[in-house]
Amino acid sequence: MPRAKKRPTFIKSLRVDSETKQFLESLENANEFVLQLLQSTDDYQKFIKALREKENQNQPKLF
Repeated sequence: MPRAKKRPTFIKSLRVDSETKQFLESLENANEFVLQLLQSTDDYQKFIKALREKENQNQPKLF
């Protein structure tokens, strides 16, 4: 899933072993691979759910 335009991005470095480095270099788009891998984890899904719930708490109630 490509990121939405105008969404801010940041650079995060990771220390990996040589086999992982070679694997990532062999991929056509290693960045997209790592993002999809992270976003498919339960921990990430729980984090995003909690973040959205927190944001919704700050919204004014209509009723």
